[in-house]
Amino acid sequence: MGKIDEMGGAVKAIEEGFMQEAIADEAYRAMRQEKSGERVVVGVNKFTAEDEEKEKREMRFHEADPLVRQRQIDRLNQVRNERDENAVRDCLNELKEKARGKENVMPCLIKTVRTYASIEEIMEALKEVFGTFKEPLRI
Repeated sequence: MGKIDEMGGAVKAIEEGFMQEAIADEAYRAMRQEKSGERVVVGVNKFTAEDEEKEKREMRFHEADPLVRQRQIDRLNQVRNERDENAVRDCLNELKEKARGKENVMPCLIKTVRTYASIEEIMEALKEVFGTFKEPLRI
């Protein structure tokens, strides 16, 4: 924390890549400790099941199930058809206005979510104000 304060605060540390580098260094250190056995991770490097048992328990993320995908699309379309578009637009504009200032945007975010604005719509509004973060390249 002292180093971050010396750098001028968290925002400055992020802009200069300090935070990303510290996280990457810690992740690398932890991985090396796990691989060497210095750091025990139950089920990963200690007390592991046989490969066959492990395969049975392995989680599958983002499996392509066309029915689930279509159901989600249908639900999103239904929400968009039933919501008050004027309220959504007004709240997104208010969110952008608040984000440009120094106010706490959380109450406005909550209000915007209650109009059934999608996460994508909210993120696009905030990107309009703040832009897209690009991690600094550090070698």
